[in-house]
Amino acid sequence: MATVQNIVSRAMRELNLISAEEEPDANEASKALSMLNAMALGWSADNIHTGWSTVALTDDFPLEAKHEEGVVALLAERIAGSRGQGLTLGQRALAETGMSRLMADYKEIEPLRADEGLQIMPSQRRAWL
Repeated sequence: MATVQNIVSRAMRELNLISAEEEPDANEASKALSMLNAMALGWSADNIHTGWSTVALTDDFPLEAKHEEGVVALLAERIAGSRGQGLTLGQRALAETGMSRLMADYKEIEPLRADEGLQIMPSQRRAWL
């Protein structure tokens, strides 16, 4: 199982901020971790309830392994945006796919409700004279 450090390192490698043999320095890893936690905790505002709680670099990745690639791409997108760096079309596609997979597994659909204006049909309305 991957650790959060692995996710952070892979995201930074995607952006060519570090080489394949390197690990990010403590300062950069800490910044990326803050972005990851903020991003993942923010998903609940979009009704994507993953059960994410604040994680540390040494923690195991808290989601299923099938979400690793998508979270790496989403984090890379967040890091690139903070640095004013662009993404390739492939990186954007991976981020979109990652978000779609998260939504498929964790999005809570709101219950359907009838619009109050539609509860009384026009033929049932009485005109007041």
